[in-house]
Amino acid sequence: MKSIRFATLGALLVLVASSANTARAADETMGGLGFHVSGSPFAGINLSSAPTATPTLGLRQWFSPKAGLDLGVGYNVFNSTQGSQKETLTGYALAAGLPLVLKEWDHVNFILRPGVQYAKLKDEDKTLTPTTSTEWSTLTVSGDLEVEWMVANKVSLSAAQGIGWSSLQEDSSPGTQKFTSFGATGSNFTQLGFHVYLW
Repeated sequence: MKSIRFATLGALLVLVASSANTARAADETMGGLGFHVSGSPFAGINLSSAPTATPTLGLRQWFSPKAGLDLGVGYNVFNSTQGSQKETLTGYALAAGLPLVLKEWDHVNFILRPGVQYAKLKDEDKTLTPTTSTEWSTLTVSGDLEVEWMVANKVSLSAAQGIGWSSLQEDSSPGTQKFTSFGATGSNFTQLGFHVYLW
C-alpha cells in the first residue's frame, strides 16, 4: 500500500514539474504589444509642437530566454489652420531592435538593444495654389542599455539609455539641408516603454 502511495506521489510530482517546465518554456518565448521608448525622429526640425510620427505602436517577441525582436511603427497626419495659412504634416516611422538579455534577476532583465529607425515626413503648405511641400527623411542607428521590469505576470515597464547616430536630410531639395549627430540617448524618468505579453 505504501509503495502505491509513493508511486502515486512520484507521478504527481513529475506531472507538476512537467507543467512548470511547459509554463516556463511558454514564458521564455512570449510576445506581446507595446513599445520601446524613443523620441521623435524629427526633433531636430523646428516644427513648433506638431506631432511627427514617433513609433509608439509595436510588439516584442522573445524567441528564447536571451534573445528577441522589437518592431515598431508610427503614423501621423497633422493639420494646422492659422488665419489664411493652411499646413499639413504627414509622417511615418519604422523601427526595429534586437533585445539581448545580459543579466536577469527576479522580475528584472538588463538588456542590450541594438536598433535602427527610419522615418519620412512631408510638410505641405496649402495656403496658396499650387501647394508647396518639403520632404524630410531620417535614419537612426542606436545601441541602448534597457531595464525591463515585470510589474505583473505579463506586463512590463522599461527605461533605456545608450548611444546613437542619426542622419536627417531634406529630400525635396537634395543637398540643401543635411544634419548628422552622434551622442548619448535617453531622457527623464517620465518617459517609459511598456509591453503587455498576450501570447
